[in-house]
Amino acid sequence: MQNTFLTPHFSLLEMCESRTASRYGIVNMAPPEAVENLKRLCEHTLEPLREALGLPVVITSGYRCQRLNEILAHSARRSQHLTGCAADFYVGQGSASRSRFQVAGHRERLIKAFRLILAPSTASVGSGSGSGTGSDTGGSGSGSNTGGGDGGSGNGYTE
Repeated sequence: MQNTFLTPHFSLLEMCESRTASRYGIVNMAPPEAVENLKRLCEHTLEPLREALGLPVVITSGYRCQRLNEILAHSARRSQHLTGCAADFYVGQGSASRSRFQVAGHRERLIKAFRLILAPSTASVGSGSGSGTGSDTGGSGSGSNTGGGDGGSGNGYTE
């Protein structure tokens, strides 16, 4: 897969990369319509979030082909990942597992950033630092599925 940048900070490769896909020998390549959705997701949500927070947004799961989605036990049948309309991520430096322990100080800042993206005239993002994790399965953490929840029990784990 060619590593085309969808926006200045997000590439097609990172939006399709998957440790689980590699482990199972799955080629997790987004079709053209999913690539367009991923581009919109990056342009309208992930880049503005990164800018609002002033911190890196690290993708842990973006596009998922049907086979990959079926393997991931916590994934719903109608996952927004299947169409390139969702991404799981954490914010800040370091690994997602380490970041899970730093959620408390970052949650409010992330909520304000999302409000700023959704309604720019009604919110502002305060200063501070920290990291968080996200999951589209309803798990706890300060990250989010930017495309809407897949509805799961949620343990904060993303692939």
